[in-house]
Amino acid sequence: MPINQEHKLSLLTDILKNQMEQHQMTTDEYDQISRLLSSLLNESALSNTQLEQTFMAIQQHHYGNNSGFSDTDVEQWLQTIEQYKTQ
Repeated sequence: MPINQEHKLSLLTDILKNQMEQHQMTTDEYDQISRLLSSLLNESALSNTQLEQTFMAIQQHHYGNNSGFSDTDVEQWLQTIEQYKTQ
């Protein structure tokens, strides 16, 4: 059963929060972020430019970086995702 956009955003949020708390990423989390970002960016229902830019920023920081993200970046990304989810 495919997951919808809301579930994908929740999963991405959970992974980012976990990474921020633990300051590391497992290989599975790294792979899952890649799949989620690819899927979310390809969805035709994605009409929020700021959210799309956030996904692209995560993707840019993500590729080639399996050591994790900075807390500042993650907090900013989470804030943008949460704003979109409450609209």
